[in-house]
Amino acid sequence: PAVMNSQPQTGRRPMELALTFLQIALLSFGGGLSAHAFNILVEKKCWLGREEFLSFLAISRLLPGANMVNLAVCIGNRCGGAGGAVAAVAGLLLVPLLLVLLLGLLYFHYQYLPGVQSVLHGMAAVAVGLTLSMGLKTLAEYRTGIWPLLLIGLVFLSTAILRWSMFWVLLLLLPAALGWSYFSLRRSDGHD
Repeated sequence: PAVMNSQPQTGRRPMELALTFLQIALLSFGGGLSAHAFNILVEKKCWLGREEFLSFLAISRLLPGANMVNLAVCIGNRCGGAGGAVAAVAGLLLVPLLLVLLLGLLYFHYQYLPGVQSVLHGMAAVAVGLTLSMGLKTLAEYRTGIWPLLLIGLVFLSTAILRWSMFWVLLLLLPAALGWSYFSLRRSDGHD
């Protein structure tokens, strides 16, 4: 019997990267891009491991610019070098840009119709659900320890309840998260 390869795959062709990121972009109306990217890149195509995807996602959110463009650059570069990064960004942006321009024209022309507002409210609810789904999938990996749950709770409290700026949340909680990660890696490598 064939043994399934659990290692992430590299060496993707630019067209394959562009089409994959186009698929992610077109399936993610109203948001939820990172949830779709996780589903397609980690669960379906196995191009990346869970940890690697989450690391790229964290880096993408810390860097200036659009999170998903940053993520496309990271993953495109990882899977196909500089050409892969360009292809992933092009796949993510070109066709959706044309669609957004077309939908924007239609919206400004028909925005007063009651059905248009209902559709937009429904799409927003779907986007929230997709984001929550990805959060719950990634939370399952960290629910065994008190420190990750405490950090998650503090981030939620400071951003959602107290409405702190992301700058202050990162400034205060990033050192604790990096410290927890460092000691967890040392413990798992047997360097107690």
